[in-house]
Amino acid sequence: MLKLYTEKGDKDKIVAIINEMKRYKQIKLIPGQWKQDNRDWTVDKENNTISQSLSSIKFISQQTAESLYDLSQQKTFWIGTEYKKTKEKDSEGNFIYEETSFTSSFNTFTDVLRAIQMNTGIKKNEIEILIGIGYFKEYGGNGKLLSVFNEFTEGKNKLTKTIKSFNKRLDYLRDYEASLPDAYIDIAQQLLIENDNIGLCLSVFPKAPGRIYFVQEVDDKYGIKVKLYNIHNGNIGVIRIRKNTWAKIPLSVNQCIYIDDYSQEQRYSYKEGRRTPINGEYDIWANVYHILKQEDLKINEI
Repeated sequence: MLKLYTEKGDKDKIVAIINEMKRYKQIKLIPGQWKQDNRDWTVDKENNTISQSLSSIKFISQQTAESLYDLSQQKTFWIGTEYKKTKEKDSEGNFIYEETSFTSSFNTFTDVLRAIQMNTGIKKNEIEILIGIGYFKEYGGNGKLLSVFNEFTEGKNKLTKTIKSFNKRLDYLRDYEASLPDAYIDIAQQLLIENDNIGLCLSVFPKAPGRIYFVQEVDDKYGIKVKLYNIHNGNIGVIRIRKNTWAKIPLSVNQCIYIDDYSQEQRYSYKEGRRTPINGEYDIWANVYHILKQEDLKINEI
């Protein structure tokens, strides 16, 4: 089914199926990783996991998935060609240039970026998404890798396909990468990237307090209902909030909150204006909560 809807490009249906697998079968979704074959979905029955097809991710094409896999299987790759003028001339009197092609291997993330740049048509936004979801985690935390990517594409020593002094700049960028401490983006940004591009949150942080949640959806049409993702264990649930509490601290999608106090209360239905309890059904109400600041959400510290 996942393969079918991936081919159709129906990413909303893919998200719905994944959520059902997680809820009822306890199957864990694992994002694709560099050097793995993520051209299609891969099921690991022994570990109860499923590896994601890259083309099921928003903005990632099937061609990108094919290109990344093919490239990652190479031991070396072409990084560019330099031309050096010799003293010799051709029959028309023009100086002859000596051509030297250079290759490299995937020793650093800088090398990976150069390989992608020179050997594929993968777009900048696709690489940013893949960095964000941890596709290149072999080379470090996504905070560090985003810094390397920004320096590679926008820095004073940025690399382009046609630049002549590419070897000198490659050396600079490799040194820059080596100088950076390993770092991750903050939790809210991490979950935002996953939620926006995969359609659901994947990362869990077992050391985090159990009452920290990421806000996935807000529904205020009939009362206030908020869909939350627990960053400690990955559970998803819906809480209700009273209007007077909401008025003091309104919430929006992509925030992280800490629930200080909550209560479980009887659920009711309303028929002909009469309030009737629904046997065996309850709602969770958030009575006290606060929004977490960015400095409270450093992955390195949780």
